[in-house]
Amino acid sequence: MGIRPTTSKVEAAQEVAKSWFQVFQDVHNNLAKAHSWQKQQADRCCLTAPSYSIGSQSHKLSEKWIRLYEVLEVLLNTLKLKLPCNMRIHLVMNVSWVKPYLSALDGQPVNRPGLQRVTDEGDVKYKVDYVVDSHLKCGALQFLIHWRGYPEEDCTWEPASTLKNLQLAIKDFY
Repeated sequence: MGIRPTTSKVEAAQEVAKSWFQVFQDVHNNLAKAHSWQKQQADRCCLTAPSYSIGSQSHKLSEKWIRLYEVLEVLLNTLKLKLPCNMRIHLVMNVSWVKPYLSALDGQPVNRPGLQRVTDEGDVKYKVDYVVDSHLKCGALQFLIHWRGYPEEDCTWEPASTLKNLQLAIKDFY
């Protein structure tokens, strides 16, 4: 049942239909070639993401690589991280915003430069080199601290309330 296509006895109509079909085939072939060429070019320069596994640690937030966070789930090119509840950011990140943590090799001592081994009630304290910046976060003053012996990437934001005995460094900043 249904309508059967009629065949045309007009020679010109058949030629036009054949030429349109040939144009369609050429376009289809050219698109396939373009697709394969673009894939080849993308594969040449596309970098593979670092491999992560659940439970591994990763540096978080590419701007300052703030600290280590545990990987809870790996989803293609995204990671779900275990973040503190006071961090008001999404738990799932693209791998471009994190980098894997490289632990020390077996037998290699783990020494961070500038570490002051003074313990006060079980706490390890670090030496402050200078104050880099300040801002208000949720109405509380915070300072960006450059730690002695550490590179600029290891600067951290610290609340003013935790920076006891640093009036001189804060005064030098202002």
